[in-house]
Amino acid sequence: MSKWIGRNVICVKESDRVKKNYNNRESYENELKWVKLLPDDITPVLISFNDEKLEIIESYCGLKASFIKLPEDYLTQLNNIKSSMKKYNCDGCDCEIVCNESGKIKIIDFSGFSEGEFSWGRYKKVIDNGQIKHKTKKT
Repeated sequence: MSKWIGRNVICVKESDRVKKNYNNRESYENELKWVKLLPDDITPVLISFNDEKLEIIESYCGLKASFIKLPEDYLTQLNNIKSSMKKYNCDGCDCEIVCNESGKIKIIDFSGFSEGEFSWGRYKKVIDNGQIKHKTKKT
């Protein structure tokens, strides 16, 4: 079991699923909206949710892509993700990209999503040599 804490959520990985407990209703409802709306082939599968506890349980999708080598067809997969998000008018400006052991890329962390023109995000994730890296500001 592993645990990580985000701005508005505490996540606990349990075997093949992730349990997310939110500290505010807005983030919880936004996550739930997008994970229900977007197709399962690009997102975690929603297993259950509890409106009273602000808790969502989803399938585990893999490691953050910035830590692993991406599969050979990563550009095709990313273009499919982009097409799906555009279809649903989803601005994934705060998305995280993960990849599982079989090479399937998915997006996670929908609490910061909004409706609007699609972009890969304010973090300016770029694809370089089959890995996703974060651009950093020069100071």
